[in-house]
Amino acid sequence: MDSTNIATALSLRRPLNGSGVRRISGGDHEQKQRHRLKIGTWNVRSLKQHGKLHNVIKEMRRLEIGVLVILNGQETIDTRPQRAKYLYYSGKNGSTEPYGVAVLLTKETAQAVRGFIPHSNRSMLLCLEAKLQNINIIQVYAPTADKPQNEFDEFYAEVRNLLQYTKKHDINIIMGDLNAKVGSGEVPGVIGPYGLGVRNERGEALIEFCQEHELVVTNTLFKHHPRRLYTWTSPAHTPDHIARNQIDYIAINSRFKNSIKSAQTYPGVLVSTLTTTPL
Repeated sequence: MDSTNIATALSLRRPLNGSGVRRISGGDHEQKQRHRLKIGTWNVRSLKQHGKLHNVIKEMRRLEIGVLVILNGQETIDTRPQRAKYLYYSGKNGSTEPYGVAVLLTKETAQAVRGFIPHSNRSMLLCLEAKLQNINIIQVYAPTADKPQNEFDEFYAEVRNLLQYTKKHDINIIMGDLNAKVGSGEVPGVIGPYGLGVRNERGEALIEFCQEHELVVTNTLFKHHPRRLYTWTSPAHTPDHIARNQIDYIAINSRFKNSIKSAQTYPGVLVSTLTTTPL
């Protein structure tokens, strides 16, 4: 699981959906916590399996994550109100396609939702009203390397389209499985000094996209052990054959780069068979 701490606060005003936002009272520690929002991205493949959403929610609470974007999520999940009330899904209902995207929120964070655009089974936009600037989260699931170039181009066209619904003075975040390797080479203003692995062609395309839209990849800004950096492990991985990559990212518009306090992977989350990615 990939998680990031953002130094901002959800709005105390009433968002456009008419619901109120709960005030959090208490001492200095609680006040500091109130001004931070931890977001994460997780490739859980499918939520159809009985009990899997419950496990995801349990891990979300344990790690104190307020916004969790889910890759390969399915709309046909456990829909009991206490389970899926705060789930926003984008994909083809009943489709046989193996992917879709979703965002799971805590009750408190859900009260700040002011907009939702389910674009496709590869991208969606969720807007949260925050104290100073709105937080726009574009959740993505990019085509894998074996997909044709036109599908790859269509994916980035979708993301560009969703960015048109955001404003430059808002906090704009693109996160999820980009199926790209930006590697360990620093690129000023886009890639920090702590990337992982060797850059590939899709990584170059992601860097160009970030340069075009003034985005910085937060995963590469913080020094961590490699196990806190890689986000995908191949089924063929063995102690003698290392097959781990960093392909899931959280990018934020560069003017708000300093609002990100940490970005790392949580490799030990308690949902079996799931690939975990750091945010």
